[in-house]
Amino acid sequence: MTGYVVDVKSSARRTNGAVGSVVNRRGARRRFEAREDAEAWAKGLAVAGGRTVWVRAANPNDRTGADAYLVGRYREPQNDPVALPGEQTALPTS
Repeated sequence: MTGYVVDVKSSARRTNGAVGSVVNRRGARRRFEAREDAEAWAKGLAVAGGRTVWVRAANPNDRTGADAYLVGRYREPQNDPVALPGEQTALPTS
């Protein structure tokens, strides 16, 4: 395979609805010219779906031919009116 191959993992599909739509239309594997193109795609999906997804290098022992994975992680909001979504806050001390 030529180019930079990204496999979409189920974590990305569960986290971000835009990712799920892309997988339904085009499949769970995408090919790009370079990693930078894959990262730009991931950023666009994050904006479109309202949840963060990112490109992570494939495991060294991956035999699928993928160079990377599109992954995501969903976290419930902490109901902190001061912190904006995506901003870091202090951990509880109790």
